[in-house]
Amino acid sequence: MKQEIETLPMQKVVYMRNVGPYGSKENFEMMMTFKKWIKDNHLENDLNESGILGIPLDDPQNTPPEAWRYDLALFVSGAYVSHGLVQERLYTGGTYVIFEVPHTTEAVETFWLTIDKKMKEKQLKLRKSPIIERFKTTIGTEQVCEFLVPIEKYLPI
Repeated sequence: MKQEIETLPMQKVVYMRNVGPYGSKENFEMMMTFKKWIKDNHLENDLNESGILGIPLDDPQNTPPEAWRYDLALFVSGAYVSHGLVQERLYTGGTYVIFEVPHTTEAVETFWLTIDKKMKEKQLKLRKSPIIERFKTTIGTEQVCEFLVPIEKYLPI
């Protein structure tokens, strides 16, 4: 599992939102629609630069599954035509530790089961913000998911 520290700037994003359980068929379908929208609006350069961010906005321990909000977002640097499919907002940015894992059910489950331990081992403090999934890389034919875990200011030793 590759790890690194990255600071994302405050930047404009376009996004689509689904409300309902995380990992649902609807979220998968939203990803297909979002990728098509990106291609139709000629934003492949933005996609290649930053990838697609999957942002769960609600804490499953405090919100019922039918109310969970999940956004797919893309940093955009230029003009586009939304046709009402996407919304726009300012992403506030921040510092993240990046965990790169194969995008398989087993690897993702292992990540969630071990994240607290890994944060303690690295002596990193979680910042109150969503853990983001970033989809931008592949290894051969295997899709890779990066988990961006928000951390307090990071000072290298």
